[in-house]
Amino acid sequence: MPRDLTTRFMVLLPLVFSLGCSRAAADNPVAAAELGDLVAASKHIQKSSTYCATVSRGYDLSDFLGVTVAFEIYDPSIYPSLIQRLRQLGVSHVRIPIHWWYLEPVKGKIDPVFIMRLDTAMRVLRSSGIQVVMYFSGSTPWNTTDGKGLSDRYPPASFVDYVERANWLADRYKDLEGIQIWNEPNTPGFWAPREQPRRYSELLAQAYDRLKAAHPTLHIGAAGMAYYSNMPFEKGLMLEALARLGSFKKCDSLAYHPYFATPEGSDPVDEPGDFIRTASWLNTQLRALGARRIWASEWGWSTYPGPVEEQPIISYQQQADYILRRLSLFLGLDFDRVYLFDLADFPAGWKGRDANYGMITNDDREKVSFKALRYFRQVVGEHVAPAAMPPIEVDRKRLYCTVVKRKRGETLLLIWAGTTRKCRIPGVKRLIVHNPLKQASKEVVCSDGGEFTVTPWLQLVELHYK
Repeated sequence: MPRDLTTRFMVLLPLVFSLGCSRAAADNPVAAAELGDLVAASKHIQKSSTYCATVSRGYDLSDFLGVTVAFEIYDPSIYPSLIQRLRQLGVSHVRIPIHWWYLEPVKGKIDPVFIMRLDTAMRVLRSSGIQVVMYFSGSTPWNTTDGKGLSDRYPPASFVDYVERANWLADRYKDLEGIQIWNEPNTPGFWAPREQPRRYSELLAQAYDRLKAAHPTLHIGAAGMAYYSNMPFEKGLMLEALARLGSFKKCDSLAYHPYFATPEGSDPVDEPGDFIRTASWLNTQLRALGARRIWASEWGWSTYPGPVEEQPIISYQQQADYILRRLSLFLGLDFDRVYLFDLADFPAGWKGRDANYGMITNDDREKVSFKALRYFRQVVGEHVAPAAMPPIEVDRKRLYCTVVKRKRGETLLLIWAGTTRKCRIPGVKRLIVHNPLKQASKEVVCSDGGEFTVTPWLQLVELHYK
């Protein structure tokens, strides 16, 4: 949940939530449609440190994986390079932060530098066939409930001005794919002094009705929520509160931002796999409550050097592996789209954790994550489909595996484990084991079942039965 422009929008609260979850709705004794207390219901869910799943439907990865790019903070001279990087990753969707405070600091006066950069970015993205979703957030000095006009963290005093400026953006950029209404309103860092589900639902409804009337095909997304939409003051989940208020009918997508210490969750020792269980269970509930689409509209890891700002310090190689492991999990957890934060580090001079989430350094060097994701896309291909789960002979404790079928028909395991161990798959005649971190592969010819070593880092394993 990094701030979109010049300074960090919020200091993350030390929220610790234990939402144990399952892979299937059948494991949940509380019917989702009853709108029961989702947090309370979660205590009944079976916990497990093993995850093996296949995708439930086909995905085109160019539609599934998007990337956040705050074009307005970069000099337009580097936009062609950023576009080239997106194309190298096969990305056709980007999410751009639009911060109202900087766009319109004085009522009716658009900042000329901000809009010049945004116009330029939209032009080059359009010419490259890349679709854009904007999230429009942050009150202005002249329209805020702050009282002093000094903070952008408060909701606007007048929703009408916000909605009309959002509609102005849609009018200006005719090929805009969508707009998310605000960002992380479940936290005081973006909706101060405390979350207000009812007030946010009113903003969302007004924006949806106005924008859909003027732009019927425009995608209107609810704000991406921090974590699972946990509310620090009212408790519970804001997504559940919005469901009670009927807000799911006033948006085309719901979204949350699963920033956690590791790809599998927040506590790899005591609660391994807590993200997997929680996201699977929560998405099942959201579908039952009428969610049209579910996005993870921000996620990622920073390679900042320190001092520590909540996220542990990690290496370039760890960032790469974390991104690929989380992406592999997303494919089996019923998300419709996921936007990685971020394509590139912020320009030189910016400091701290938020400035270093990129896969490209601020002097245009590829981090390991960029090379690994490019290799991942090349091996996995554009389209993946459900595949039969093969018999896997292996110690399953803290084993993580998503199984997909590539377009050419081969079964592909996206697999890793808590510790190194041997694995055997009966009936396989040939394996190709890919290591995205090294952009290398090894072929293994087998006579009676394929054997390979499962590692703590992600490997892509092709299974050939002939």
